[in-house]
Amino acid sequence: MIKIFRHIRKALLSENRFSVYLLYAMGEIFLIVIGILIALQISNWSESNKSEEEIKNILVLIKENLKEDKAEQEVTLRIGNDFLKYWQSVLKKNPANSDFTNLINQLGVYDFNSNNSGYLSAIRGNKLSLIKNRDLINSITDYYELKFREMENRASAFGRQTLIMTNHIYESLSRTEKNKSIIKRTQLVIDDPVFKETLNELLTRTKDHLEKIGERIKQSELIIKSIDIELNQY
Repeated sequence: MIKIFRHIRKALLSENRFSVYLLYAMGEIFLIVIGILIALQISNWSESNKSEEEIKNILVLIKENLKEDKAEQEVTLRIGNDFLKYWQSVLKKNPANSDFTNLINQLGVYDFNSNNSGYLSAIRGNKLSLIKNRDLINSITDYYELKFREMENRASAFGRQTLIMTNHIYESLSRTEKNKSIIKRTQLVIDDPVFKETLNELLTRTKDHLEKIGERIKQSELIIKSIDIELNQY
């Protein structure tokens, strides 16, 4: 094809047909420009498809993380409500009439194990900005940057408070070890003003913590719905 164009140019120049040659040259330039534009369009189309695929992969992974997080939070909420119900009843009932003789087993440390691999992958690869929906980006960022840190801090505070409770129960039971009745020893623990104060602090913290878990579950549900809407656009 290039050889043909060269022959045409030589023929036109040899015949001194300069005006025709000029038109021919302009046409040749036009064809080259068109070819470049087509190539750029194909390249842009390819890059666009690649970006869309990356966006979909990011959103799908974040959605799966959110679903896992929601399921774990729902279990934690259920366990937390049982924890709250048990310790509230400890303050109201005599352990001789109920199964309160094993207080230590009713204490546990809440571990926050949210899966944020999708979000971290998007941040490290600078891919979060590919999402066109700015509100969705803000919701995801808020969930993982602000709410995530908040839940981690609350989990740590809850763990410290339950550790204080555990130590207090052990110390109280040790001081009364000469008393052979575990029920009476347990009652002494419960009647201890320091124990009651510590327990009330723990219950207040637990109520607040469970409320925040409920909010986090609702937030994850809203983001999942927004992601589904976004995915349907691709």
